[in-house]
Amino acid sequence: MKKLLALILALTMLVAVFAACGEKDTPTTASTTEATTTTEKSTETTVTTETTVTTTEATTVTTTEETTTETTTAETTTTEEPPVVVVTGPEAYVDISFADGKITDAKGNASFTNVGATVGKASVTFGGNTYEVDALSASKDKYVIGKCNKLSTSSEMKAWAEKGFTVEAFYVMPVKNGAIQGIVCGTQSGGWGLAEDKTGKPYFITGGGNQYNAGAYAKKPSSTTELVHVVGVYSSSDGKCYIYVNGKLNASVPINSTFKVGADGTFNYFCLGNDITKGNVGGDFPTKGMTMVDGKIYTGSNGLAAELGHFVIEKGGVSCGCGRRGCFEVYGSATALIRMTEEELDRCFMSGEATLMAESRKLNARVAFDAYRAGDAAAKRVIETYIGYLASGIASLINIFQPEVFIIGGG
Repeated sequence: MKKLLALILALTMLVAVFAACGEKDTPTTASTTEATTTTEKSTETTVTTETTVTTTEATTVTTTEETTTETTTAETTTTEEPPVVVVTGPEAYVDISFADGKITDAKGNASFTNVGATVGKASVTFGGNTYEVDALSASKDKYVIGKCNKLSTSSEMKAWAEKGFTVEAFYVMPVKNGAIQGIVCGTQSGGWGLAEDKTGKPYFITGGGNQYNAGAYAKKPSSTTELVHVVGVYSSSDGKCYIYVNGKLNASVPINSTFKVGADGTFNYFCLGNDITKGNVGGDFPTKGMTMVDGKIYTGSNGLAAELGHFVIEKGGVSCGCGRRGCFEVYGSATALIRMTEEELDRCFMSGEATLMAESRKLNARVAFDAYRAGDAAAKRVIETYIGYLASGIASLINIFQPEVFIIGGG
């Protein structure tokens, strides 16, 4: 499950534009969360790129699923669910795990002290479905203290932070109690922190100037019932802090030219479900109740929140919500597949061609794939068009980022 959650988070952060396979009349959001659900039922497909490909050439890849293995090409790929693309991001500096009832850092750079919080299986909801996952459950006076052991002096912490860093959390906070609640938070007259304000809006704040830079605040409170994915970015390269919620940029604010570390010896400490305070204990921002399923801290600020769907693959093509035409998002997402299916249904209606796709009561991104597997000619045209655009977009991303691995999965 930890591996699955990591794939989900990578999916949200880096390709926030691909929507889950939903109903036609259900709005889709670019989240992790987008296009993937946190479930052990989900399939994952890893595609290893052995050579660089060009944007005009189709590439042959080998996909491996838990139950089946097949070799496909851009023209013939038939996955169980409409695929989405993930570009692997920078390596985490701290990778928090709640597996086996323990709190650990897979990277070995942080240690944790549990102050009464519960670690184990918990029920969480995402995309309207409920799952059992490894999680941390924190509440008032029950939280976790983390320490970045290898950043042993305030000058080391300052130097690390000024290179840029990113903090992310995948959690749900059911109660908005009129007080600030810490998510992953290490602020003490400086430092950094992800928290929720008195109204329940996630925000990211960092040390600068006399105490703090301006906080980057989400546009609205987080859900009280569903997992939310929040990413805070401290970008020294462009002098700004950013906050992304479920893959969407919510706010950016300017930062001071230098990072201010936490005071009173707290510079390398942080809390889960609270905020660090003098004496290196929690207490400033206790949560009324929080369930966290994953959290990471990254060295660097580039790549984690890029909206990679907004490069053009079809000049003068379909209008995109970003204002451009022909973006990858409007050709390679589940929403795009629904549109293509609807357009093909219209053509079949006008020509009198029979198609199994017309038998579906609700139009969603599975309709064309289901009909294609049944040998439907109209569905075959839809899938071949869709896969062609998807392959073109993937080839472009390979040329840009040269990743070792692409993760292709379905909702």
